[in-house]
Amino acid sequence: MIQEFFKHIWPGQGFYCIAVPQKKPNNKGFYYRHKLFTDIESAAKAAAMVNKSQLDCFMAVGTLKERKVYNEKKEKYQVRTHDNIGWFRSLIFDIDCGENKPYLTQKDALAALKKFLDETGFPLPTIVNSGGGIHVYFTLDEGITSDIWLELSTQLRAIAKYFKLDVDDSRTCDKSSVLRVAGSHNHKKDIPRLVSVKKYGVHTPVAQMQSLLKRNIDFHNISVKSPRKISLKEPKSELHAAFAGLSGNIQDSYGKASGDIVVQKCNQLKKMLESGGNTEEPIWYQCLSVVRLFDKPNPHEMSKGHPQYDPAEVEGKLDQLSSGDYGPATCETLERLNPEGCQGCPHKVKSPLVLGLKRDTLAPPKKPIIDNEASLGICPFNDVEVTPEAPPTSSSSQIVLGDEDSEMPLEEGEDSEETTKNEDQKLSPVVLTTNFGSDMVLPDPPYPYARTAKGIFYEVLDEEDGLGESTLIYQYDIYPFELIADKSGMMFVVNMVVKLPYGNDRTFIMPLHAFTDGRMFGKMLADTGVLPATQNQSEMLLGYMRNYINEIQKLTHTINNYSQLGWTKDNESFVFPDKNILENGTIEESGVTKAITHTVSSFRKRGTLEGWRKVIDAYARPGYEPYAFGHLVGYGSILFAFTEYEGAIVNMVGNSGSGKSTVLQTINSIFGHPKEPMLLHHDKYLAKIDRLGVFNSVCVTYDEITNIDPEELSDLCYSVTQGRGRH
Repeated sequence: MIQEFFKHIWPGQGFYCIAVPQKKPNNKGFYYRHKLFTDIESAAKAAAMVNKSQLDCFMAVGTLKERKVYNEKKEKYQVRTHDNIGWFRSLIFDIDCGENKPYLTQKDALAALKKFLDETGFPLPTIVNSGGGIHVYFTLDEGITSDIWLELSTQLRAIAKYFKLDVDDSRTCDKSSVLRVAGSHNHKKDIPRLVSVKKYGVHTPVAQMQSLLKRNIDFHNISVKSPRKISLKEPKSELHAAFAGLSGNIQDSYGKASGDIVVQKCNQLKKMLESGGNTEEPIWYQCLSVVRLFDKPNPHEMSKGHPQYDPAEVEGKLDQLSSGDYGPATCETLERLNPEGCQGCPHKVKSPLVLGLKRDTLAPPKKPIIDNEASLGICPFNDVEVTPEAPPTSSSSQIVLGDEDSEMPLEEGEDSEETTKNEDQKLSPVVLTTNFGSDMVLPDPPYPYARTAKGIFYEVLDEEDGLGESTLIYQYDIYPFELIADKSGMMFVVNMVVKLPYGNDRTFIMPLHAFTDGRMFGKMLADTGVLPATQNQSEMLLGYMRNYINEIQKLTHTINNYSQLGWTKDNESFVFPDKNILENGTIEESGVTKAITHTVSSFRKRGTLEGWRKVIDAYARPGYEPYAFGHLVGYGSILFAFTEYEGAIVNMVGNSGSGKSTVLQTINSIFGHPKEPMLLHHDKYLAKIDRLGVFNSVCVTYDEITNIDPEELSDLCYSVTQGRGRH
């Protein structure tokens, strides 16, 4: 696709230029890294490699005369300058779409373009979906020089303005314009969007294009200002040096500034607007550099009060500011040019534009809702299995034993066999949380951190006025959402969310001690897919997380994780995998430690209480008293902690097929899945003891005991009645 696209829009001579945006040190804006080629095939291969590296890829619309030219004033070589652009084969439109853009959707923009083509008689252009807006190429049958291109483009811009087609005026006539490569991806948002050709147009003979432009201009008497060479003068030092990085930061993390707010707070701009620009040209020009960046630019309102007001001159100055990539004027510059305008100003900012900037921050995060089954042993993000640690050494559990029997499942579906991996597990940041979550809104990160659509930023804000400097910490959203106290080892861990591209969002757990060691923190984050670009970003991300965790700890309830279900040692609360019921009836959110997540994975709700009750009521009929008694043992296990005994065994004996195994399933169904938690004769002895310790106050069921080794059965019976396993 890329090579076909290049052959369609590029001329046959000159150096072909690929441009890749690079961030400046400390995120002080960005610059383009250029790569030049003598043939289209090589350029296409390079563009494909850039796209494969998940970077934004642009190309110069025109081809270059030389590989680089020397700028005497800047005393350095440059590549893509206006004077070094030699040839074109396309006239272009850049049409923005989205909120606060000329057109809300691409559909709206295409409708406006079609109307423009119908009204002007222009040929069908090549249309590219840029991943946000649309790019339009009126391709020619041969290459033209940059001077001829500028003349034709100036006419095309004037015609578009007359017919009210809202395009980026500066882009249409900018010799050094770069546009996204069709076949690459737009990485502005979390999920990259493909830049693709929606429609290839026809090549128009140069003479025919010149005739179409002239016919529209003459017929509608359209005013066209003479094309001019845009000067490459060095911008005024105060304007450029102090704001070399701010303009990039504004684009990266902020929306456009509110003009109403800026004018209300800045006396310089307020007076300029009131006078309609009737002042000295240097002051007006600096104010123009700010006004053009408003959410609703009004450069002509700030200019038409001058006796020599010329709309074309204003547009020319705006083009000059745009082509030079100048930032907004600084307060220092405005005060030097007009000290009176800044007298008594209470604001301490670098530029008036800052006064109207509003952070494009994300809404406060919500605690994620984690699927019960996923949180209890089935990881929603990967295939990590949680391995049980050594079993508890004490138990007040009860066990119900039965012979191998025919089964009458209480729910349909495949069985899930329990497996245990005997591996020496080290603490991993990718573990499973058992806290089911809620839609509770979490606090925002504390100052000076901000979660934005462009990532996590560190920004120093003036108490009254807003932005000072903004530094990118991490390009994607990441935040902690709960603190967990592990009751078994009294270790604190934190549960976190990271939103990665291509739908790879994930939750993970890290111990709090990892946040005291930068290297450990970096390694654990890397295991989860989080890799800051620089060491400085990694250090700042650690600071962000530590501060945010302290905020979470201060404003939200810490979740307790338990290693045993049922009654706690003081008998003041009863633990389930997802909640803890206190003696006063209060239910608080809790969880279980990672060592037992797989063991308790069967504790989950399915179906309806009414449907379950109808099945169990089969035991309410006369003659089913033994079955009812067996089922009621499941409830009795909850009360057993209040007796003087350590444990008890109920053994059900009967003929094969008499329904003993079904009784065990009804007991399990009180708490979760009917079959998954049931012990079988081939389960290892330590796994059985582990189950007794974890279930604690919840009845443990054991089927097929006729096949158990007598010695093991004896040990198991003594362990149950004595309340602990072997030391």
